[in-house]
Amino acid sequence: MTTYVFLLTSFLFAAPVLAKQFTNSYTDPKGAKWNRWVILNEYEGGIFLLVVDDPAIKVDQRQTSQVVIERSKFNGKKLNEVLDRAKYFIHLNDLIHRPSSFYKDNEIGKLNKAPSPLWSPIKNEWSIEDEKKFADWFKKNASTNLAVGSGLEFDCADYALLGRWIYAHDNKLPMLNSLAGSGKLFGHFSESKKWSTLPTDADWKKDERFKAAMRYLFDSTYTHSIFNDLYPIKINTEFVTPGSVILTLRSGNTGHTQVIYDVGFQSYCGAECISVLYGNEPSSEYAYKTQADIRYHASNSGGFLKWRWPILKSGKWKLVAKSSMPGYSLEQYENADMSFDEFHAHIYEKLGFKIAPYKKAYSLARSLYNDLNDRLVTTLQGTVFCHYQYCDPLGLPFDQYSTPSKDKRFREKRDQLLRLVDTLPEREKIDLMSLFKTDIFFGRNTVPVKYSDYIFNINGISDKMSSDPSVTYAQRWGLNNLTNLQLSFLQVSFLMYSFNFRKDLVANAIRVCYPNGRDLSCDPNLPEIKKLSTLEFDTGMKAAHSQLLSIHQSMSYSDQARVINSVYSQHLIYGCPSSLYGYCSLEDLIYIQKPMIEKMSSDPSHNYAQRMGIN
Repeated sequence: MTTYVFLLTSFLFAAPVLAKQFTNSYTDPKGAKWNRWVILNEYEGGIFLLVVDDPAIKVDQRQTSQVVIERSKFNGKKLNEVLDRAKYFIHLNDLIHRPSSFYKDNEIGKLNKAPSPLWSPIKNEWSIEDEKKFADWFKKNASTNLAVGSGLEFDCADYALLGRWIYAHDNKLPMLNSLAGSGKLFGHFSESKKWSTLPTDADWKKDERFKAAMRYLFDSTYTHSIFNDLYPIKINTEFVTPGSVILTLRSGNTGHTQVIYDVGFQSYCGAECISVLYGNEPSSEYAYKTQADIRYHASNSGGFLKWRWPILKSGKWKLVAKSSMPGYSLEQYENADMSFDEFHAHIYEKLGFKIAPYKKAYSLARSLYNDLNDRLVTTLQGTVFCHYQYCDPLGLPFDQYSTPSKDKRFREKRDQLLRLVDTLPEREKIDLMSLFKTDIFFGRNTVPVKYSDYIFNINGISDKMSSDPSVTYAQRWGLNNLTNLQLSFLQVSFLMYSFNFRKDLVANAIRVCYPNGRDLSCDPNLPEIKKLSTLEFDTGMKAAHSQLLSIHQSMSYSDQARVINSVYSQHLIYGCPSSLYGYCSLEDLIYIQKPMIEKMSSDPSHNYAQRMGIN
């Protein structure tokens, strides 16, 4: 029977300050002592729980000894419910039900010749030149779909790690990070029998050993732990570069990690700005791109940061001290008395941006325009999965498609824009708004909102947007009291955006099952192939289509004709021989006697024509 040795810390839970680390220890059946860390942390939308065990014995640095016992994110659960779950691990109650195989699977002994490091670096430290090359590489290669097809899913902190690790992997540079809990360093030198036999490849997307190690790293780190591996920098263009990090540890201990994509003039902003990439919450293969959220941070809560360099000293890998890193500076923390807008302007000035108020307002408006396009994708997914199908409000899908943090950041940026617009001459205000008076939804001015309405909050529309994925698509966008004609056009727009998103899902399956146009006869029963099925997505789309037809039948003949006349020339894909020039239109998708949407196959092993319903 397992015996326990308890070394409990004080058991204090004081909301809203949840970022706490509880330590404990126990002795396993073999007499070996283990340390345990239970980490509770609030994140936007819920509470994060991480439980790790690590043997108390000293092991070779290259051995991967920390074991992740649980990594969970609780959305919508009451605080006391999460605390009960944490207490379960703090009091070691899980050990009672732990099989003896756990200790065998995680036995820490001397490494034999089988395990091997992830890679052997070509040198023992980075240089300023390496840092410049990394920034150039990141700007050239990083994107919202950097990891698509790799099978790696990441949140915002993971995305910051991923780019740095990919570059180190490809260039055989040393790389290491601190693990949450034990604080041990995990790096290129790390070895584990759990992945040592997996195949490697020069292409990181095909390097299964590298990807297994990344999954372990993602599970063993989070926003607060990577803060230890970063250092604050001077605010100038020499150090605020692509691949650098803007980290936010907010009051209440929530966090957000942005990775700088570009600095200076860029078409994305339409002016000088800082654009960033960030991972989704919860984890996904896709990232998001937007203009940086710039705000003042205290020295213990984030700011503009860069990665500390690994260095080999006395046979052990370490991180260079923060104060010894190039560009180390605390200057950004000297402006606590500045307002939000003043600090934003201060950072722009330090970077040498000289932007006229009108151009800066245009840049912010353009960023909001891009954020709305990202929101279109997220809300259509949420409507498909959580409105037309059931989504547990405490479950992962609901969490994935709810947008409280994104909507909050959108409104903060919008308010910043509106404060700036108030300082512009009337003629410039009118001109700026006119640039964004384009339809956000399909319908030739029928749906009564445009991008400019949301960007400038006309009639309070962007304050009315709902973050709840279970409500209607109209409610997600703050649209109430629509006529049947307006609802019909909104539903057509929803199906058009959904179909375009579905094309990417199908393309992923085709790349796997039909490489170079050849059928590999994918087995739809294999777990990795099942993941490529669009059954749930198609179920939601078809439910939306049925609702559209019901609305259509309730309208007058003239309104029906108005909708159909608008959709027949809206091309979607090529492949309908009976249609004009062979293109399939929205009419083919929705309104013909046997529409494409009813013929679409969800089976990932089927060919492209079958998948898209054009067979």
